[in-house]
Amino acid sequence: MALFSCMNVEPLHKYCQITKFANKEDYIVYTVRVNVEDVSWTLDRRYSEFDAFDRAHVKFPGFPSLPPKKVIGNQDVNFLNQRKVQLEKYINSVFIFDCMEQKAKGLASLPRLIASFLHFNRYEIHSIIDEIAIVHVGSDKNSDSFFEFSTLELHAVTERFKMAGSSFGCSPDFRFDFGQVAEFIANVKKLKISGNKCTGTSDIRLDSLRFDLMHFKSLEHLWICYCDASNISGMEFIAANLSSLTVHNTLDRISELLSQCGVDEERCENLIPWPKVKSVDFSFNNLCHIDASIVFLLASFFFFSLANCTCTLFNRRFSDGSALCPLFGFGLQLPYGYMQFAAFALSSRIESFQQ
Repeated sequence: MALFSCMNVEPLHKYCQITKFANKEDYIVYTVRVNVEDVSWTLDRRYSEFDAFDRAHVKFPGFPSLPPKKVIGNQDVNFLNQRKVQLEKYINSVFIFDCMEQKAKGLASLPRLIASFLHFNRYEIHSIIDEIAIVHVGSDKNSDSFFEFSTLELHAVTERFKMAGSSFGCSPDFRFDFGQVAEFIANVKKLKISGNKCTGTSDIRLDSLRFDLMHFKSLEHLWICYCDASNISGMEFIAANLSSLTVHNTLDRISELLSQCGVDEERCENLIPWPKVKSVDFSFNNLCHIDASIVFLLASFFFFSLANCTCTLFNRRFSDGSALCPLFGFGLQLPYGYMQFAAFALSSRIESFQQ
C-alpha cells in the first residue's frame, strides 16, 4: 500500500506521468500515472478537470500556471502531444508546491484538493485517514446501520496507529486530528468489512493488506465478507463484547478465523468460549468440515447458520454428532454414525437453539 509524507518530498522527483491521451467521442482524456515508491496507479482526466482543479486551488506567489485552453485545433495530434507534456509539468509542479507548503506547516498529508484529484485518498495511508475523518467522524456510532470499511481502509488505519509524529493530517483543523479517528474507531459498535472492493487501477496486492481489529474496543456486531482470514488479527481483543458474528465468502475452516487467538482445530479443549456471542452466521463459505475450534466461539448463542456451505463432514472426534452437544451447550440431534453429514450440503441451516 502507498505511504507518502510531505515531510520527505523529493523536489526533483517526478511523481506523476501522463502516459497517453485518448479520444472519447467528442473530448480528450489524459491518463495520469502516479508513482509513490513501489506503488502506482492510474486515473483519467480531461482538460476541463485540470481547469476546475486549477480554479479551486488557492493561489500563492510562485504557483504554477495551467496551460491555456485552446478552442480551435484542440484535437490535433501534434497539439495533444505538446499539451500532454505541458499538463505533466503543471501537475508535478503543483504537487511539489503543495508538498513544500505542507512541509513548512509540519503536516505529512497532502491537501485534500490534490489528494482527491490524484486519487491519493483511495490508495495512500495518510489521505485515506483524512477521508475517513471527513466521512465517518461525527457520525452516530450508536446507529442501527453498520459502518462499512474495505480491507484497504482497515489496513491504512492499522498502519497509521503504528506511526509516531504529529497526529494532524492534511490540515491543522481539529477535524483532521488522528485522535478523532481513533476515538471514533474505539466507539464503533457495528462493523462490516468488505474485501471484495478491488484496489482499482493500482498495483496494490490484496493479500498484503493485513489489518488489526484491536482498536475497535466497543465492537458488538462484526460482519466479514470476501476477506482473506489469514490477514485478520486482533479477534481476541474484541471477543469480550462481541454478541454477533457473521462471516461470508471467507472461510475454508473455522479455525482460520481464530488462528490469531492461538486456536487450531486440534488443540482447543482448554480454551474459554467468547462470553456474549448470541448469533453466529457462517453461511456462504467453503467450509469442508466443522472442526472443534467452533467451541471457542460459542457459549450461549441462540442462532447458528451454515446455510449454503459445502460442509459435508465433521472432524473425526465428532463423527456421531452427539459429542457436540455438551460442548455447544444445546441439544443437537443428528443421525447416529453420520460421517457424511449430507444435511449441511449446499443449503443447511441450524437456527433458534436455546441453552
